Amino acid sequence: MFKSKKVMISLGVFVLFALSLTLLANDEDKPIITDSSPVMSNQSLRYESIQYTDKEPEVEKIEQSINYDGYEKVAENDQLALYVEKESLGIKVENKQSGYVFESGLSPDKEYNLNTTWTNQAQSALTIDYQTADGGSDTESILSESSEVTLSLIDDGFAAVVDFAASDISLAIEVTLENDDVIVHIPNEKISENENKLVTLMAYPFLGAVENDAIPGYAVIPDGSGALMRFKDEYSGVSNHFSAAFYGEDLGFSRQKQEEAGVINETNHLSLPLYGIVHGVSQHGFLNVIESGASYANLLVYPAGVSTDFNWITARYNYRYSYFQPTNQSMEGYNTIQEDRNQFDITERISFVEGEKASYTGLAKVYQDKLIDQNIFEEKEDKFDVRLEFLGSEHKPGLIFDSVFEMTPITSIQSMVTQLESEGVADIFTIYKGWFDKGLTGALPEKFPVEDKVASDDEIEETLAFLDDKDIPMYFHTDYLKAYRNAGGYSPRQDVARKINAETINGTDEDYRYVYLSPEKSKEMLDSDLEEYEAIGIEHLAIAHASTLYSDFNDDYFTRLDHQKIWQDMLISVEQQG
Repeated sequence: MFKSKKVMISLGVFVLFALSLTLLANDEDKPIITDSSPVMSNQSLRYESIQYTDKEPEVEKIEQSINYDGYEKVAENDQLALYVEKESLGIKVENKQSGYVFESGLSPDKEYNLNTTWTNQAQSALTIDYQTADGGSDTESILSESSEVTLSLIDDGFAAVVDFAASDISLAIEVTLENDDVIVHIPNEKISENENKLVTLMAYPFLGAVENDAIPGYAVIPDGSGALMRFKDEYSGVSNHFSAAFYGEDLGFSRQKQEEAGVINETNHLSLPLYGIVHGVSQHGFLNVIESGASYANLLVYPAGVSTDFNWITARYNYRYSYFQPTNQSMEGYNTIQEDRNQFDITERISFVEGEKASYTGLAKVYQDKLIDQNIFEEKEDKFDVRLEFLGSEHKPGLIFDSVFEMTPITSIQSMVTQLESEGVADIFTIYKGWFDKGLTGALPEKFPVEDKVASDDEIEETLAFLDDKDIPMYFHTDYLKAYRNAGGYSPRQDVARKINAETINGTDEDYRYVYLSPEKSKEMLDSDLEEYEAIGIEHLAIAHASTLYSDFNDDYFTRLDHQKIWQDMLISVEQQG
C-alpha cells in the first residue's frame, strides 16, 4: 500500500493575483496543475502587460457630483448603499467609507456622443442578443422597446422580472448587498422563451465605464500573467475590441484554427473568472468575480474610440453558441446556433474597495483572500524555488517503422541533481516527461509498459529513493485528454470527443496530430492506470491539460460542466488511492 498520491495539474494560474506556482507547489497534499498551452494577446487591443508597468503616478483625488434623480435607495449596510432606477434597473453603489459612487449608466447632467442603441445599452441593466423565428438576429436592451419591468424589494436589495417587448423573452434578476459586495443573480429557471431564442446576455455592461480619459485608472484583464487597459482618450491603431472566453473556448463548438502566411490566430485564454475596474489608483475600485456562469462567458473589453467614446468591460454570457455545420466533404456548409439553450445560473459578486486595495495588486489580494476564506488555498511558506523538467524519450517517425529516441534516462537525473546541488542550487522539484511506452508523443493514451530505453522498474525505484533522501519530489508527467492518431488503447469511433457538428475534436503538436478523448474514456483510463502507478512506486503525477474543458457530443452528451465534474472526480480518485 503506497502513500496518497500527490498531483500536479497544469492551470495557467494568473500570476497577477500572486497565486504563483509557489503557492501551489508548496501544498504537497493538494493537486497542482500546470498548462503549457500558449497564450497570445489579441493584437486588435494592445493592452499593457503588467510586466512592463512602471510605478503609478500620483493623481489628484477624484471629485464627483452625483445626480440621484429617478433613483431610489433600496438597501444599505455599514459598507454600501444601493440605489436603483425602476425603468432601466440601472444602479448606483455608494461606498460609505469614502462616499464614492460607481454608476451602471450615464449621468443625466451630460451629453454624450452615443446613438440611441448605445444609450439604451449603457443605461439598461440587461442587454440580450436573440435569434428571431425566421433565423435572423437582433439585440434588445431593457429601454429599447419599453420592456415591462416588475420591481419588488427584498431583503438587502431588489428583485425584478423583465419582459422584453420585441423578443418576447422574459427573465428575472436579483441584486443584493452582502458586506462590501453587490451580488447580481440571474436564475436559469426563470428564463422564458417563445418563438425567439435567447443567444447572449450582458448584465450592467457600463458599470464603472469611463468616458475617454475623464477618470485616471484602468480595467484589469485576467489574460495570461495579467494585463491592464488604461483609460485613454483613444487607443491609436486599435480598430476592434478584445474578446476571450473564460477558461478558453469550448472546443465542442469552435472551428479548427486556420493558419495563414505562417501566423496562427490564437484565442486568448482567461485563467480566472473575474475582471476589475480601478478609478484613481489607490482610491476606488471593484473586483467582479463570476461565481456561476463563467464556463459559458466571454470577457469583452472596449477601449475608447472603438464603437463609443467609453472605456468599458463586461462579461457576455452565451446561452447558445454559433457553430459551423458542414454539408459535404469539401467542408462547405453554413453557420447556425444551438437548438437547446445552455443551462446555467449567472452569479456575479462585485467587491467594492478603497485605498490600497483599489489597485492591480490590491485586487489580487482581495481575490486571494476570498480563495483562502473558501478553503481553496492555504497560506504556505515558499518551499520550492527551482522546477526541473526532464524529457525521457520521444517518438521518432520513420519511413517504414517508427522508433523511439532516447533523451534523458531516469538514472542520469541523479548525477544532474548532484551537480546542481554542488553549485548551490537548492529547493528543487522535478518533472519527468516521456517515461511511458514509445515516448512523449508515441503511445498516448496508453502508457504502460514503461519505455525500456530510459527506465526500468528497478531504475525508477532507485532514482525515487535517491531523490526522496534529498526531499526532492519527482512528478511523472501524463495526459488523459490526448490520443495520438497512430496509438492504441482507444476506439477512434466510440472514445473520441466530438463537436456539435459531429466532427472529431483534434489538435496538433508540431508534426503530431491527436484527437481529444471523451471525458468518460479519460476517467476509465486513469482508473486503470492507478494500479500500474502503485506497482512501480509512482506517487506524484503531473497531469497535463486538466484545465481544458470541452463539451462532447459523442453518443453520450457531456457539457463543459459535466467535464469539470469528471475531472474533479478523477483528481479525488488519485488523491484517495492508497
